Amino acid sequence: MPHNLSDMKIVAVAEKDPERRRIFAAENNLDESCCYDSADSLYKEGKIADLAIIATQDRDHYDNAVKALKLGYDLILEKHIAASMDECR
Repeated sequence: MPHNLSDMKIVAVAEKDPERRRIFAAENNLDESCCYDSADSLYKEGKIADLAIIATQDRDHYDNAVKALKLGYDLILEKHIAASMDECR
């Protein structure tokens, strides 16, 4: 795990919007092969990094977080992990 941000390298992006995906890829020097149109398509690759940053809509956090955790990712969530206490448990 990196000790500070300068040790981190972004290795992939999952973004539904093609223009946002293209811009993010250009800003982070990502090859098109590292760009996915959904989290599910990225997760099909297996674990390709140490951690996943999940910045989806609130209603999508739970499913994405569980899938990432099952693959062994550490998580950074920009909001809560789930919309209900039951999902959190």
